Amino acid sequence: MTKPFHRSYWIAGALSGAVWFIVALGLDNDWATPKSSWSFLAAVILAGAATGMVISVLFRRAFSKKSKVLFFALPLGTLPIAIALFAVLVWLMRQSLGVHFHAEISPLSELSLIVETYLIVLITIFAPFLYGLALLNQYVMRAILRKQMPNQALQPTAASRRG
Repeated sequence: MTKPFHRSYWIAGALSGAVWFIVALGLDNDWATPKSSWSFLAAVILAGAATGMVISVLFRRAFSKKSKVLFFALPLGTLPIAIALFAVLVWLMRQSLGVHFHAEISPLSELSLIVETYLIVLITIFAPFLYGLALLNQYVMRAILRKQMPNQALQPTAASRRG
């Protein structure tokens, strides 16, 4: 049975999402997240924090595993899911604040454009950089989980039990 989340884990998830927002903002180049609107930037920071919290919840059990193979493989799952979720939340923010690329582009086409661009561009061009950041982020989340379970080691996997 999984223990309830500690406040520090929620905060770490939200902060990591906010930091990932800064990375996305730097790589976005004012395309999907216009830097001229403070209200939009605040909304997108919240989208980043929400993404970080969702990823923290979805992958908590995997973050708590001891396997080195899983540790290095996990970003292959967390990155695309987080990027897609963040892109959808950015699109929702754009829709709610009335920010559009062009009037003739339908909302669903805009969603598709944002998600596809974020996934393709970020995962292909910036993959090594993002992979390294994901490993660092995952290391921090594991450290927080270790502090929350001081009397328990990280959960061993079948591979780590064998030797």
